[in-house]
Amino acid sequence: MELKLLLMLTKLLMKQAKPEKELLMENMHYYMYQDTDSAEFMLCEEEFPCLSETPCKSPAIKQRKTESADTTAILSQLGELLRLINNRSDALEKMVGENSRVIASMKESINENTRQISGVKDVIDFMSAEVKDLKVKVGATESLPKRVEFNWHEQEKWLLHLEAYLHRWNLRVHGVPESEREDVRGKIIDVCQQLLPDAQDKLPDAVDTVHRLGRCSVWINQPHNYSLYLMNYP
Repeated sequence: MELKLLLMLTKLLMKQAKPEKELLMENMHYYMYQDTDSAEFMLCEEEFPCLSETPCKSPAIKQRKTESADTTAILSQLGELLRLINNRSDALEKMVGENSRVIASMKESINENTRQISGVKDVIDFMSAEVKDLKVKVGATESLPKRVEFNWHEQEKWLLHLEAYLHRWNLRVHGVPESEREDVRGKIIDVCQQLLPDAQDKLPDAVDTVHRLGRCSVWINQPHNYSLYLMNYP
């Protein structure tokens, strides 16, 4: 808006200065192309009219003063417009500088938030990996009791089978008399030492468990048999 007003005032000044130039050119054409009776035109022979005694102000001089006043006013207005334009430009530059600082601060804040978000993302990724690992471990722990229970049942079957096998291959001793509070293992070791005199020192370690097949009954004529389990040695 201010630039358009400046251009309009400049055009107006040029239009006001044009009539003075045109008046000068018309005067020059008048003196150069004036018709005379003689064939030669002598500027020195031209008679000029006498000046009147009463001085009067020339219209041209009035016009020049008016134009000078108008020019001064226009120049004053142009100076005022230039000052306003400069002030406006300074205000715009100041505003742009402040906006630049604010934008730079916002950019720095955004960068800091981006770094923090990246750090949080790394922590979340690490926690997700830990949670996945824990899920795998929990799944393995949940399946462990089932495997242990299955193994326990298998081991129980094997123990029963082994116990039956040991009972099947235990030595049985017949005809040893019974007595109250007897040392069954000591009796059997004595019997074995009598039968195997060369292994008397090894028999106490070789005989593991000895028990009678049934309750002790000293009042019956026929004693119960002994079941003897021996340790295996290479």
